[in-house]
Amino acid sequence: MAQHLSIRIPWKDNGYSGLVCDKPCYNNACLRLRNISDNKDDEFEETLKGSPIAGHEHEIPCVSEGGVFMSAKQHSRINIHPYKESNPATHGHFRETELLYPPYSLPARPFAWTMLRKGNDREDQNIRRLADRYNIDYDPAREPELSFTTNWIQDSVNQRAIFKTFYEDVTPNQSLVIAYAKQVPFIDDSKRVVMGIGFVKSVTKPPEHKHTNDGTLRSILWETMIGHSIRNVRKDGFLLPYGDMMKYAETHPDFDIRSVTVFAEDEYFDEFSYATEHLSYDAVISVLLQTLKALEIIKECIPGNWQDCIDWTNQRLMEVWQDRGSFPGLGSMLCAVGFKFGIVLANEIKRIINNSVAFEEYVAQVLQSPENYFSADIANSIGRTEQGSFFALSGDRKSLFWLLSRLSLSVEQANALFNTEYRQKAKIDCSDKEIIENPYLLYERTRMCADELKMAVRKVDMAVFPPKELRDLYPLAAPTALDSENDERRIRAIAISVLENQAESGHTVYPQNKLIIDINELPIEPGCLVSSDIFKSIQGFLSEELMPVECADGTIAYQLSRLAQIDDIIRRSVNK
Repeated sequence: MAQHLSIRIPWKDNGYSGLVCDKPCYNNACLRLRNISDNKDDEFEETLKGSPIAGHEHEIPCVSEGGVFMSAKQHSRINIHPYKESNPATHGHFRETELLYPPYSLPARPFAWTMLRKGNDREDQNIRRLADRYNIDYDPAREPELSFTTNWIQDSVNQRAIFKTFYEDVTPNQSLVIAYAKQVPFIDDSKRVVMGIGFVKSVTKPPEHKHTNDGTLRSILWETMIGHSIRNVRKDGFLLPYGDMMKYAETHPDFDIRSVTVFAEDEYFDEFSYATEHLSYDAVISVLLQTLKALEIIKECIPGNWQDCIDWTNQRLMEVWQDRGSFPGLGSMLCAVGFKFGIVLANEIKRIINNSVAFEEYVAQVLQSPENYFSADIANSIGRTEQGSFFALSGDRKSLFWLLSRLSLSVEQANALFNTEYRQKAKIDCSDKEIIENPYLLYERTRMCADELKMAVRKVDMAVFPPKELRDLYPLAAPTALDSENDERRIRAIAISVLENQAESGHTVYPQNKLIIDINELPIEPGCLVSSDIFKSIQGFLSEELMPVECADGTIAYQLSRLAQIDDIIRRSVNK
């Protein structure tokens, strides 16, 4: 079971081989990274433009952000603990520490896992939540008493425990690493942009901050160096050729560069945030499918071994699907039922199970006798109450548990969707039976919820339509199973998704012909191919969520029913 990673990098105008940008003053995209915006010296970089960074690593802040990750040469920076000068009483004993950036490596820093609080958390709720879910050996008593407020874990033992868990399943030659940028100069959008994809080749632990014996606090640097397989020859990973495509667009004014841009979709935004993060299988599949579509266009525009990249990406897609399996949400669902270490349990089950056994029966067997399968501390965490709750599931409750287990969902989503009290609190208006009869309601009825509870239509689609081998191994039963790729339940949900995206851009009424083309060209597998005749044949089912509008020229457009209701209210108010 390989854990895939996202790692943030800055935009550079001449690649990542170890050179200062050709036009440092014009590279505003890199300023989205605070470290660069706070420390970049444009005038100094102008004196070195296009020259090697080596020897000037301390003056060029993009080095610490992954700006030389394609360099064949080693780089180094001298790091000073950020609290040394401002808080000498607790951090003054730390000394300068050299950090090496090996050739072809990315600095990984999982900020979200080293934060005490996130969002509306109080005190250290974030790290305690992670510790509970992943069985991290975090002890708040190890943290020093400070005279100032910080949101970061300070103690080296706690830090090492966090990093041990974070990188535990990052497996060389199996785990993928996806490099992304927060901003690029050719896209006016807040979406993350995928820059390159390759295998993890090595994981180098960070060093401890050097220190004198004047203080007791010990702390480590956070940069774990991830060696990768991305090379310019594009044999075992590749960068997307955005620079070349920008030049192509200059001579082809009708070319839309967005057509070859691979984005981190909105539903995976958090997985492409906080500098370094775990990627779900669904997030990786989404990126790979988009990459395939982009490469098919790229190979028609510029020379290169792009077919090799297509073949490589297809192979990775197959591997990720196999690793994902049919039940990626089991861990979150076990948490929703009440198991403290549900995610750990699911990961252990996945390691020991083989595809020749019935999955549901095997899970039941393991949870019935956990002492035969898990370590003592994990087995002892399973109480009779949790076991009783799981084995008491029957009828629609049991069917819903296993249906939701097929989705890549968070613990919060699992809790809100499975436990009726929280479903009602979140105003998700559907019953167990309705979800079982139409799994796409998971998207339709959560799309207006808080972001952390929204279930993307693509996630539902991946649960319903995994590759044929997985569908045959664990087929969906009636009434959940779809009768075809163009089942009306699927068409409606995807159409709603397209219209919601258009509404965000200000198009509250959208022509049917454009809607059909947008659906047919989505990078999903299998494709959803619709026509005006198909729309007409399922109009009654669509009308629950989509309203047809006849335009002045006689053509048909569609509007979301929720927006049509708002328009009616406004119209009646104006006419009073």
